[in-house]
Amino acid sequence: MKKVIKMNKRSWLKFALIKLAFGILIFSCAHGYNNGGIDPALNGIWVGTSGNELKFNNGNLDVTVNGEPWTKQTYTTKSGEITQITTHVLGSNYKLEPRLYSKNELETALNNIDASNEVISNALERFNPRISIYYINNNTLYMGDFSYVKK
Repeated sequence: MKKVIKMNKRSWLKFALIKLAFGILIFSCAHGYNNGGIDPALNGIWVGTSGNELKFNNGNLDVTVNGEPWTKQTYTTKSGEITQITTHVLGSNYKLEPRLYSKNELETALNNIDASNEVISNALERFNPRISIYYINNNTLYMGDFSYVKK
């Protein structure tokens, strides 16, 4: 014989709120929304063996090479993976003025100098999201095939 448990409106409300809170918690963890999907341990400046620097700041990443801006990116992290999306690249890599260009600015500038479709296509691919494995051990960041030391 089944036992029927009767619940009043207040008990149902408590049950529904607990279930909702648990569901939000599970969804947030599963989708990497803990702390906005940004690993705070990355914040700061990391120096690579070739002297390039990565400056992480709560989802924004500035990359410099030999002290000059190279790219600007945004990033998110989840379960030991970092997803980087380039927002700006250095124009002098494409025989343009040595400043940072957004994707639209770069495409326009390359079209204006009659760059080939292959050059334009390859340049714009840099703006596609990239996913790498990363981890931090003491003061060393390992990301993809590279390592960096915290400054």
